Amino acid sequence: VQPKPIIRYLGFYLDSKLTFKEHIRFYATKASSASQCMRMLGNSCRGLSPIHKRRLYIANILPVMLYGAQ
Repeated sequence: VQPKPIIRYLGFYLDSKLTFKEHIRFYATKASSASQCMRMLGNSCRGLSPIHKRRLYIANILPVMLYGAQ
């Protein structure tokens, strides 16, 4: 049995040196993808107001970015 370089445990990606680089990369990519999807909702002609975009950002993107950052 060969050990894996990165394991996932309770939603955290851990490597042998506990650097959390993979964890940060995974959740930064996930938050970036959600941000790009949200950008489509707020075009200049029709779309969400800045207040509603901010609410979506706080409710959906910040929790993803900050998961495990305490």
